[in-house]
Amino acid sequence: MKSLTLALCLLICLLARAQLLKNLKEKVESKAKSRLESKKQEAKTKARHAVLDELDQLKAEFDSTDFDYAVLIGNPEFGNNSRIEKLPATKKEVESISVLFKGAGYHISILSKKRLLKKT
Repeated sequence: MKSLTLALCLLICLLARAQLLKNLKEKVESKAKSRLESKKQEAKTKARHAVLDELDQLKAEFDSTDFDYAVLIGNPEFGNNSRIEKLPATKKEVESISVLFKGAGYHISILSKKRLLKKT
């Protein structure tokens, strides 16, 4: 009977040890997954901040230079001997686009007709 009790105690100890190891393994895995997710989130946040910082720098560079001037080109006149077709519809396009730019505060120069001819 002693040996049976001893065997039973040994079995209980082994099962308890196995259960403890299983619980420990689950806790370690859970903690590792939690850390991994935390590191992933941290990396995403860091990357997002790096991109936003770079965009802010680009915006600051852009804002510090004076880009409030637009040159619009349309309705060219290529001369009588040109094989290029005339583009009269571009006059309306340039006028429509100039309204948009003016509304955004741009100074506009429109080049058309003979003002486009290259003088040599």
